[in-house]
Amino acid sequence: ASSTAGDPATSDEFDVSADLDSARLVFTIQPTNTVAGSVINAGSGVEVTLEDQYTNIIDSTANVDIAPDHGSFASGTTTQAMSGGIATFSDLVITAADTYTLDASSTAGDPATSDEFDVSAAAANHLKVTGNSTMDAGTTNELTITAYDQFDNVADSYAGLKSLIFSGLGNAPDGTIPTIEGIDLGAGTAINFTSGISDAGAATLIAYKAETASLDVTDGTLDTFGDPSYDLDLTVNPGSANSLVFVQQPADTNQDD
Repeated sequence: ASSTAGDPATSDEFDVSADLDSARLVFTIQPTNTVAGSVINAGSGVEVTLEDQYTNIIDSTANVDIAPDHGSFASGTTTQAMSGGIATFSDLVITAADTYTLDASSTAGDPATSDEFDVSAAAANHLKVTGNSTMDAGTTNELTITAYDQFDNVADSYAGLKSLIFSGLGNAPDGTIPTIEGIDLGAGTAINFTSGISDAGAATLIAYKAETASLDVTDGTLDTFGDPSYDLDLTVNPGSANSLVFVQQPADTNQDD
């Protein structure tokens, strides 16, 4: 205190404490976009702070729990004790590609919800073939080839024109070779991909041999060979009757025989 009437004075020290009645959790380091299987905010982690309504940090050692708004973490420590009112989560991993928020809760204050962030698919790891599981010989079967990452997210970074080689189906008894887009199986077929999925109508199969077989595909690096569920299990039924054929010809004989 000061005045022209006399010497100034200084009071004893006193403390202004945080308003505990308004304690709330706040995401002071928000989660950011990441790739499936990678740590969210690698390096800094996700930080949650206990604050009052005036953003004063409330000193606390209470536990903070964290969870995604849907699904679950693939790994990571989801409960952390605060130190000086701050909890840091440095090893959280999500493997399902999607848009998320994180929810933080504690007995020490009101819960908090983070900003939205995206988990994108990792690099393409394998291919899958889908289509009708049955067809008649000589008819068409529209196939879809999809690229997936190791966590079975559609690998949307797999895009553009790819040269694919299909295999697994046999030739018809007359030697007719099955085709994809008019290209014989076993030869490279150019197929365009958009966001990890082959374009509609870009992989039309015509099979000629009546059989049950598995149709596989490879681009030279990625393929469907790693798991039986990746290929297309296909039954090709005989086509419509076309002609009668003598499979056992009559032999020459004598009139008296």
